[in-house]
Amino acid sequence: MHSSNASRNSRVAECPPCRLAWRRSPLLLATLVVLAVLAAISPWLSNLPPMWCALVDGAVVAVAVFTLWQQFRRAPVELVWAGGDAPWQVVGDGKSRSMHHVEASLRGPIAALTLADEANARRERFVWWPDTLDAAGRRSLRLALASRAAAMRARNHPAQAHDVAHGDGAGA
Repeated sequence: MHSSNASRNSRVAECPPCRLAWRRSPLLLATLVVLAVLAAISPWLSNLPPMWCALVDGAVVAVAVFTLWQQFRRAPVELVWAGGDAPWQVVGDGKSRSMHHVEASLRGPIAALTLADEANARRERFVWWPDTLDAAGRRSLRLALASRAAAMRARNHPAQAHDVAHGDGAGA
């Protein structure tokens, strides 16, 4: 039983490199258009005076156009993580950027990854909708995040990680 636990733990620690392709989601773009149309209709269904309805519609159209423009101009990229406490690489447009700080959110079929460079000056957020990341990709991302978290804990607290791994904790 002890050897099976050791092999299970070593599999998590030795997660293979992770490569994820990010691209715009047609599902997200369609959802944004539907929400913009509903937001433009809703003031007219309320008791607002017509002048206020027109002003609200102008704001809705401006925000919708800006948001859709932002989504359309984002180029597809590939996110690569080599393993351990290596930084994530964002590869796209013939350039590669190293991102050291990682925040992730995995909620059902939607995955979000926020990466920041060393100085936290540049942050990038990548959201995968169900139409752009399949179950195997979400699993790969979960494994990579768990493995990276374990590597970071081991790097930041080597004595504590050693004691826990060998059962020499203070509570024993």
